[in-house]
Amino acid sequence: MITAIITAFNEPTTITKALKYIVNPDFSGFRKNLQVIQISPDEETLEKASKYISTIKNPKLEYLQIKDEQLGKPHALNVGLKRAKSDIVVLTDGDVHFTESSFVNLIEEFKKRKLDVACGKVISKNSTKTLTGYISHLMTSAAHHKRLIELSGKTEGYGTKLVHKTNFFPLSGYMLIFNKKKLEQVLGEGFVFPTDCLVEDAYLSYVAYNYGLKLGYIPQARVYAKFPSNLSDYFKQKKRSTGGYLQLWKYGVIKKETNARSFWQELRYFWYPFKFAKSLRDIIYSLIYFPIRLYLWLMMWWERKILKKDFIKTWVRIESTK
Repeated sequence: MITAIITAFNEPTTITKALKYIVNPDFSGFRKNLQVIQISPDEETLEKASKYISTIKNPKLEYLQIKDEQLGKPHALNVGLKRAKSDIVVLTDGDVHFTESSFVNLIEEFKKRKLDVACGKVISKNSTKTLTGYISHLMTSAAHHKRLIELSGKTEGYGTKLVHKTNFFPLSGYMLIFNKKKLEQVLGEGFVFPTDCLVEDAYLSYVAYNYGLKLGYIPQARVYAKFPSNLSDYFKQKKRSTGGYLQLWKYGVIKKETNARSFWQELRYFWYPFKFAKSLRDIIYSLIYFPIRLYLWLMMWWERKILKKDFIKTWVRIESTK
């Protein structure tokens, strides 16, 4: 059996598609015993999902809905983990969706390579014709490039000699798979996420790496995600994710050699936006991207070091990603 946990908050328009590529064997490719746990606080999302599940004829599916108490995503995930019946657990969100057969590809490759924690490839749904859309494709491509080198052993191809290798890079929570039993063996029974954690995927990546578990990247398994469509939402989202990485220092899970998110770490990839550009418009967007990221880091420094702003206040729902 495999357990998939889906967290969704006010996402009735996307939850059906998120479920489709997991619970429907014709799209997921997975035809074995499957437990799906959906955790949502709002009735509309729960009802929409329930109606869709009633149309699925999958005798090997065990579907469970849990009403979220709205105490934060880490709390919701911890509740789901307590109900998980399988050693192997897949985490995803209600506003993203896998591609056809990605679910089975993720599981089979995970088992074949005897991995402990891994993720699939994230693909942006945004148009590259807009600045924020282009940035989303640039960032997901850079993350793909980095994970191939660090987690898949890629040693040839453009840019590989320019990358400072550490054999570590945080995994994506959009399509995250891990061996719950292995985690509990090294961390103790009842592994839980810190309830104030802003980046659960990064936290799990660091904890697993620090305890010698095997991290992996499975690009054959792909997940589509929508990113901010305007700069205001872009900064809101990045303040949370970047702030969340800074928060990880509080937990003591980041080591100097595995610090993957800092202004100076990003400078190591200064060449990538130019390699990624395919047209004059792309080059212009790539040039604009540099002051945008500089402004983001300055803003994070101001809020953390000067204003001493609480990490949890950086969480804001981003409507343009839904």
